[in-house]
Amino acid sequence: MGGRAARPVHGVALPLLVTCLVTGVASIRLLHAEIPRFVASGQHVPLSCHVLLAWGERIYAVNWYKDGREFYRHYPAEVPAGQVFHQPHLSVDAAASNVSTVLLRHMTAAASGTYRCEISTEAPLFNTVSRHGRLRVVDLPTSGPAISGGRDSYRIGDLVRLNCTSPPTVPPPTLHWYIDGERAHPDLVTRYPPVRAPDGTVTVTKQLRLTLLYKHLVATGRLNIKCTASLENIYWRSHERHVHEHVEARPARVTGRSVSNGTRPLNAQQRWRLLVATATLLLHSVAWR
Repeated sequence: MGGRAARPVHGVALPLLVTCLVTGVASIRLLHAEIPRFVASGQHVPLSCHVLLAWGERIYAVNWYKDGREFYRHYPAEVPAGQVFHQPHLSVDAAASNVSTVLLRHMTAAASGTYRCEISTEAPLFNTVSRHGRLRVVDLPTSGPAISGGRDSYRIGDLVRLNCTSPPTVPPPTLHWYIDGERAHPDLVTRYPPVRAPDGTVTVTKQLRLTLLYKHLVATGRLNIKCTASLENIYWRSHERHVHEHVEARPARVTGRSVSNGTRPLNAQQRWRLLVATATLLLHSVAWR
């Protein structure tokens, strides 16, 4: 038996609880709870608990608590079903809440805490299940990570050394290095101790140390290096750098009869193309013999 379709509220879809009546289930079971670990300051957040009922069971009440104090109660059999209990720094949207989900609006840092749902069934069973989770409201940085150090061009065999630094925030985001779209091997990455500012924000830095090889430049003639900063599913930013092969121009050569123009040596990509073309010509010449 399915519940009603989800109803969007300002971009947030609130799923209604599906109360499945299944033969063989001994009592109510809590399938899963949706209490995010991190929420961006100012956002609306739905908290949900989903249960599976035994045959003949009905939900009597759903209670929601923050740090042990009740702030919302839902009686499915009553009209109106929802009841809000005032708590400082919590804004509950009772009209957008239902038996499985409570919607909190305009989250602030003071709304951080431990949230718990408790679901009980009607007589004669009076079974109860609950689940809790820690929720933290964070002020997201307005900027992304920054790559510093290094040069734009290197010779084959040179050491590429770059730093990636996150913007100051609490908690600090997770940094990752990518080389041509692939996650950098941990052996190439060094993490420095976090730096804590007087206002409590934290900055983290990771260094990438990579020896430039011929294979890095064969495909496109340049190496794409990217650093990403992320915090769960609420923040993701990146910064990219392109590394090129250093090519020195040869000086013009003067002879008694003419002056030849200075020429640039081939880069790694051009050398690879020349090698492929030469091999192709050799194969064709062998085939025609």
